[in-house]
Amino acid sequence: MRKIIDLWNVNTFDAELLAVLESNTETLCNYFLREQEIFNTYHRASIFDRPPVRPENVFARSFFGVEGLISNLMKSRSIRAFHNTRLTDDEVETLLSEGIHLSTPESLRARLAKLASAGSLTEDEVEILQDASPFQTQQDIREGMFWMTSHPLTICDGGLEELLGIWGGEVASFHLRDDKLKAKLSKIGRPRVLEVAVPMSVSRHVHSSAQAAIATFTAKFGYPSDRKEFDLYVTSPLPSSAILRINSAGEESFQQMGRSYPESFEGNI
Repeated sequence: MRKIIDLWNVNTFDAELLAVLESNTETLCNYFLREQEIFNTYHRASIFDRPPVRPENVFARSFFGVEGLISNLMKSRSIRAFHNTRLTDDEVETLLSEGIHLSTPESLRARLAKLASAGSLTEDEVEILQDASPFQTQQDIREGMFWMTSHPLTICDGGLEELLGIWGGEVASFHLRDDKLKAKLSKIGRPRVLEVAVPMSVSRHVHSSAQAAIATFTAKFGYPSDRKEFDLYVTSPLPSSAILRINSAGEESFQQMGRSYPESFEGNI
């Protein structure tokens, strides 16, 4: 059984993946070097000095061929991904026993019903949240998915403020305009970061994972300048065994997320 790949850590790449990357090092580096040259002479040039047409990267065809090879390899691999949310202890226990369910209007209703039964929400508040849910207007881009990030984010990242600060995630509170109810949701549960083993076979982000793997491999040669992080989702439920760790507010790993935790993340690219 293959180990889980951390896309930012080349030491987690298996032998077959590394062999393809290493055998194509020259092609990959030549492509990125040429892209840097094009950026400096074309994209950064003044309008008066810029060539009329973007210069060609003569290594592009070979590079995209290698990218295709890596994409094919990633189809049968699993990566570590991160889901940032706010959950009650009861919801954590459910995750650990039942695994990860996809987000649907039905799953949201069930979660709200549990909070109502526990006295955390009133029936009127449950109705308000259901009526304000993005499922009402964006069902096609939200239903049947479970969203994550390919790389860990710091808990102070601006994009995580409401995900960690307000219970329910985007499907519960993204369109909510009731500040009083938002304040109530901010007192339910605790901020959590789930680490999940994601099989690329149930994701539509194989190509993005290949780009990130290439970026990590070529970083030791000075290319490129970013990690190629991406958002991803799965389209099939995942078993409880896919949950590698749940980091909760108050724990050291939660506080250091995206800084010195995971340990292999610090200092890369």
